[in-house]
Amino acid sequence: MNPTLQTTLLARRPLNFQPDDLVFTSPTGKPINDCNFRKRAWKTVLTRLEIDYRKPYSTRSTLVSHALDLGMNPVTVAILTGHNVRTLYENYVGNVNSKPRLPNLLSVDDI
Repeated sequence: MNPTLQTTLLARRPLNFQPDDLVFTSPTGKPINDCNFRKRAWKTVLTRLEIDYRKPYSTRSTLVSHALDLGMNPVTVAILTGHNVRTLYENYVGNVNSKPRLPNLLSVDDI
C-alpha cells in the first residue's frame, strides 16, 4: 500500500473502529453485495463522471497498462496483480503507449 492510499484509508476510519471492521460497506453498513454493486454503485459513478460503461474488472487491465506505461518493473506489476510475467506480456504489453527508451549506459567522461 502506498502512503497516499494509506492516508486516505486512515482518514475514513471511524474513531471506534475494530480490527475486523469492514473498510467499505453498503449504505446501511453491511458488506457490499457484489451482485448488485455494478448496478447500484458502479454504473451510477460512471454515469455521473460521463464515462462509458465498462466492467469493474477492466480496472485491473487499466492498472497494469498504466503501470507498465509509466515504466514500472514488469516483474513487480506481475507480483502485484497475481500474474506470471509471461501472462503479463501476452495480455497487456500491447496496450502500453510508451516508446522504448535506450538507457544512458555511459557518461561523456567514460568515452
